[in-house]
Amino acid sequence: DLSPPCILVDAPTITVTTLGVCAFEVDQPVLIIAPGPGQADALEWLLDTVEKVFPVMGATVANPVVFPVPGGELPAYRLNHLLIAQEV
Repeated sequence: DLSPPCILVDAPTITVTTLGVCAFEVDQPVLIIAPGPGQADALEWLLDTVEKVFPVMGATVANPVVFPVPGGELPAYRLNHLLIAQEV
C-alpha cells in the first residue's frame, strides 16, 4: 500500500546496449508522490523534495506527473536515474 507523501522506486527498464557483451542500460524511475489534492502545499513539498533528491540520484530533470490511485490521482514528480551496467 502507498501512503503519501513518499518516494517510490519503480521497476527499471533494462536495455541491452552496443557497448559489448553483458552491457546494459538501466533506466530507474523514481516517483516523488504528494498527498492529494494537488494544491500549493503539495507543490511546495514536491519541489522541496525534488531539490533534495537531485544530488543524491545525480538526476537533472524532474517531470510533473500524476500517480493514479483508486478514486483519483495524486500529484507527483518523476525523476529517472540512468546508468550503464557492464560486466568486466
